Amino acid sequence: MSPSTLPGNHALREIVRDLKPGFEIEPDGKAHFKLLQGGELVRDEQGRPVTLPGSPSSQRSITNVRKKLEKLGALKNGKQVSKTKVRDEQLQIERSEAELRGETKIKNTEALRGRLDPLLTKTGQVRPTDLARVASYVNPEWSIDSAVTTTSFYLAGKALHEGEIERLLPLVERLEGAESPRAEWFMLLRETLGLDQPELREGKEWPFSVKLIPLEKVFAHMAEDGGYQRPVVENFVRDLALRFDERLVGTIDVSERRDGRYAVIDGLQRSEAMRRVGKTSCYASVYEGLDLKQEATLFFHKNKDRRPVHPYYEFMARVTAEDPVALDIKRIVEQAELEIAVQGGAGLPQYHGTRDRNVTAVRAVEDVYAYDTEVRAECLSPTLGVITRNWIGRRDSLSVNLIRGLGRIFRVWSDEEIQWQHWEEQLAALGPTLVLSMGQDRTSGHTLQIGCSLALVEIHNRGLARGQRLEERLVRSFSRPPVAQYRR
Repeated sequence: MSPSTLPGNHALREIVRDLKPGFEIEPDGKAHFKLLQGGELVRDEQGRPVTLPGSPSSQRSITNVRKKLEKLGALKNGKQVSKTKVRDEQLQIERSEAELRGETKIKNTEALRGRLDPLLTKTGQVRPTDLARVASYVNPEWSIDSAVTTTSFYLAGKALHEGEIERLLPLVERLEGAESPRAEWFMLLRETLGLDQPELREGKEWPFSVKLIPLEKVFAHMAEDGGYQRPVVENFVRDLALRFDERLVGTIDVSERRDGRYAVIDGLQRSEAMRRVGKTSCYASVYEGLDLKQEATLFFHKNKDRRPVHPYYEFMARVTAEDPVALDIKRIVEQAELEIAVQGGAGLPQYHGTRDRNVTAVRAVEDVYAYDTEVRAECLSPTLGVITRNWIGRRDSLSVNLIRGLGRIFRVWSDEEIQWQHWEEQLAALGPTLVLSMGQDRTSGHTLQIGCSLALVEIHNRGLARGQRLEERLVRSFSRPPVAQYRR
């Protein structure tokens, strides 16, 4: 086909004019043209017919067509280039560019290390997650997920690209500008973890002084008396007294009261053991000027991660400290005519009629209160409401897994989506123990609390039309709801 007989695309006509004698194009019936040489199809290195676009419009498209024809030796003043040579040249160019980029990355990363590594070395061993927390905290435009990847690469000795280095620079500048990079690092890390910052009292570096105090003036403000302390554990104190070693006692923590007595914050069991071996005084870290709320808060934070402390005493310490979360949980529990207690046993013979309304599953209550939800203000009130309306006084009615299982239901579905009368009639008829058993049968691959949630959904859906049923997949969609967070 000659240029004069081509459709009205100027660029294609110009290309055809530049074809060598013996080369021509023909329509392929699909808006493209086939390239012919001596009446035979020209094929590429894979054996496929070479085609040209029917109307190349952009400069890039036109250039690509000409390059293709040049490589085939089909253009005047062009020459056929070895495909292998072209490929090798292109690979060489790409390799050179990659090496140059790699050298630049290495050079820039080494410059960053020269500034940041000496600062981090002073802080001790640095975890990638800690570095990510602090770096993204100093640079708010940097997401924590992206920061974790970058800091992991950095601490593993890998080179970073320019954008990653720029995101780390605010942290470098912050630490370089600090009077003590180590103190600044831990201050920032504590802020990202939501921990209190150390406060200087009247210019003192420490908020307490170590003194030798008489044991007769040391007392415990018990939770049962409106305080925060747990009772003396006789067996534990006996063992302490029998293996008493003066070198291992250390100091107890006390709060000096106005009447000259000392309220023990941490070390009640040790102070009692010292009395029993005949000691009349002990060394103590003495805090001055604390009120009851501050003492309870300090007790909670000193003991919250120690296994021997019962959750009830931690909770009551927060109540005494007027922690807003604990106070709200206490209000909701009491509104349901229940009580947070250290002992109980709904439906058990030894507690029948006296402690049926005692809630001992403190952790479960805290967790359900903390469930994040978009369908209600909080999940604890409806959870306790179902229990008190249908099961109160019955065995297992206040069990950990039923509380958590019900909480998961109310996390997902609003009151309008639940067929309340239909559901509660069946719950009351079945009873809590049977519901727990049904949950146990559904624990394959799940925890018992999720199994209970699945059982509760199944009970709800029995006999309902499709549009009224709850979708059990929504219960499976989250395995670990958030745990309770408390004021620091």
